[in-house]
Order: sequence, then C-alpha cells, then structure tokens
Amino acid sequence: MKKLIIVAIAVFCVACNQPPGGQGSSADASGSNAASGGAGSGDERFYGRERFTLVGTQTGTEAGSFTEHVRDWGRARAEIKDVTLSMMGVTRRAHTRVIYTGAEVATVDLETGNVTLMTNPLYSQVVDAMRGRDGVEFGQAIMTQMGGRATGERGRYAGHECEYWELAQLGSRSCVTQWGATLHNVTDMAGVRLERTVTEVRMGDGGPEAAFEYDAARATQAPSLEDIRAKMRGN
Repeated sequence: MKKLIIVAIAVFCVACNQPPGGQGSSADASGSNAASGGAGSGDERFYGRERFTLVGTQTGTEAGSFTEHVRDWGRARAEIKDVTLSMMGVTRRAHTRVIYTGAEVATVDLETGNVTLMTNPLYSQVVDAMRGRDGVEFGQAIMTQMGGRATGERGRYAGHECEYWELAQLGSRSCVTQWGATLHNVTDMAGVRLERTVTEVRMGDGGPEAAFEYDAARATQAPSLEDIRAKMRGN
C-alpha cells in the first residue's frame, strides 16, 4: 500500500514520490553508511507486516527484474533493480539499489558504485496526515480522494491474494494485499507502459544488512527541492 500512498500523494500534493537521496547518515568504522531515519515519529506503519521481501519482473518501458526488501513496517526499504529502459528510440541499462529510510533515500549505481543522496521534503507531511491510521487505510483513503476505486476484482500472485484498485487518471491498476503489498501493477499513460509482477514473497525476511548500506566515500549530495526552486527563481 505504500506504493499506492506514493502514487496518490504524488498527484495530490505534487512530487510526493520518494526521490533518490538522504542526509544525516553516519559512517561506520568500515567506511560504509547505513541510511538512518528521517522525519517522522518512528512508529508509523506503511504495511501490515513488519518484514518481508518481494521478488519480481517488469515489462514495458522498464524491462527486467526487481527485489524489494522491507523492514520496520515499511519505514526502511531497499529496492534492487536491473532493468533496460527504452523510450523514444533510446535504450540503456539501469542497475541500481535504492535505500529508503524515513525521509532519507540513497541511490546506489551498481555499475559505477556512485551514490546519490537526497531527502524527501514532504515525508513528514505524509506521516502527519497518517496519524491515527495505518498505511493501508490511509492509502485507500487517498486513492479514493483522487478518484481511485476498488474494482471488485481479485488476483493471486506468489501464493498471496490481492484486491485490484484502479486510478484512471494515471492509467494505473494495482493488486494490493490486505497488508499493503502491491503484487501486480500496470501503468499505461501517454504511451508509456510499465507492468510489474511479484513472483516470490518471503515473509519475515527483511533482506541482508548489506542491502541497506553504501560506500560513504562515493556519496554526493543532490540538490534539495529548495535549491532547485531557488535556481529556477534565479537566486
């Protein structure tokens, strides 16, 4: 359901999708960083399960495979993707690991080892809006506000049942479990089509520690949203 929250909030409050980045991480003795938490109370729950791993495939504009490790009810995630991007006659490979920890996100290029850090400036606003509700309930409410609806269709992927939700204005259909994981998603808008299908669910497996670490020596800070706005204003 966290992906539904991200999709819906992205339209609702503009650019609320988690961007690559992260600040305030502390280096350990080995010189690698483990992304540390950002804004939030530390008890928000985006999913109804504390730890799990999803493995699957993608087709369309991004074709390849993905593995997503989830910990701490979704407050920490690491998504590894090995995909080929194809758009407007241009094709390139993207092999990345993106670490989300609260408001902080670190994007690791697994081909070069370079790391890009940023902070999602709207994360705390989403957490505040969630207060008193779990991530599944909140995601459904936001989807409904944005014109999304449950279609009544059900699916089954990797041995888990899910319910389809549709957000027509984004050309998106997602099959979501009762505990919030998206097992199948199709987005088709403006000639860009992407389909993601989960083929394996590992409950209780939040992934290895290495998935949540990066080389601090290779990290650079990306411009913040405020920096970008200032540059656009000519400041």
